[in-house]
Amino acid sequence: TEHFLAAAAGLGLDNVVVEMSAVEMPGLDGSAIQFADVLRAAGLIEQGPARATYDVSETIAIDDGKSTIVALPYKQGLKITYTLDDHGGALNGGAQVVEVELTEDNFVRHIASARTFCMAKEVEMLRALGLGKGATYQNTCVYDGTRVIDNELRFKDEAARHKVLDLIGDLAMCTRRINAHLIAVRTGHRENMALVQELNRRIERSERPKF
Repeated sequence: TEHFLAAAAGLGLDNVVVEMSAVEMPGLDGSAIQFADVLRAAGLIEQGPARATYDVSETIAIDDGKSTIVALPYKQGLKITYTLDDHGGALNGGAQVVEVELTEDNFVRHIASARTFCMAKEVEMLRALGLGKGATYQNTCVYDGTRVIDNELRFKDEAARHKVLDLIGDLAMCTRRINAHLIAVRTGHRENMALVQELNRRIERSERPKF
């Protein structure tokens, strides 16, 4: 779901009805680029009402001791700086750092085609739990040591770029489009959604009638 939401948010689309004939979104190639291509081909329509946005006005931090995400004031839009550790030496080239200003062009060129990934040692564990049934070595970058099994990376830092993609998709759950600079270190959906929940609480407070 977050891959489709990332595609919609990355293209600036915020008014859409999605009808599905399955229990979940298709995995496609493990990224958001095919969703983005379909949406762009359909055509986007600019509507009259102004988009509702929320400016982060003070620092918000989520930290569980291993992962951290911080939202800083930044009125120019959404900027993301993401750092992914090297997973014990598994990621080629060590830790990966990606920084991007979220615009349609930047999203399509630099983020949308980054595929999901995991470590080879995690595969059997996930399958035993009944997860990842649609995953293949083509739609998932599976790192075995420092090599990727039966696949080639689209970017040398594709793993970190996919983490940015996931974060953009999770942020689509905010009730307003967010203007902020997000600095994330090793975060996943849990930490991202903790930030989303805090942002939504602050948005709700900011829109309460003031007497």
